[in-house]
Amino acid sequence: QIDPSGNQNTAQYKGITIDEFSEKVAENNWMVRFLANKRSGSLTWQDLETAKEVFGRKCLVGLVDKAEESLRRYERFFKWD
Repeated sequence: QIDPSGNQNTAQYKGITIDEFSEKVAENNWMVRFLANKRSGSLTWQDLETAKEVFGRKCLVGLVDKAEESLRRYERFFKWD
């Protein structure tokens, strides 16, 4: 089944509450699992904290809306200055 937007992946979530969504979907967050290196089992708050810590060490994020600030961050990180 495809929802009005044409995205077949969102139709299953139409009409459910945010709590229902979190119980059915959010717990199985593939990114948290990947970053926390936890392929199976229930996710915990500690897994989320681990994933956030890994993300903070391994990823450098820049925003188009804050391009100048982002470029300064890149310059510091890559020692371009």
